Amino acid sequence: MTDVASGNAGGGHSVFVPLLLVAWLLLTLMAYQTWERVDLRDSLRQAIAGQQVPLTEARRIRAQLDSLGAGTARLSRAGNRNAAAIETDLEKIGVLLNPDAMPAGP
Repeated sequence: MTDVASGNAGGGHSVFVPLLLVAWLLLTLMAYQTWERVDLRDSLRQAIAGQQVPLTEARRIRAQLDSLGAGTARLSRAGNRNAAAIETDLEKIGVLLNPDAMPAGP
């Protein structure tokens, strides 16, 4: 009679403790994964921020090279033999110069 009154009618073991352990493990797992994702997000933000200066420098250098190439192409079109030789050599390696490119800004 005491087993029926205490809710252990079947086998004498309670389901409460295993369910509590499973719930605790799931909660702990979710907390750990959340912490990992927050840490990963912070690392990604730092990586992106660290790329801003090199990216800005790369854009500036690219604009300067485009301006230099455009000037060389304009000189070549105007009849400068040295500029034409440079343009020919660059075309051989696959670099095309655009004489209409905008000059690089400050």
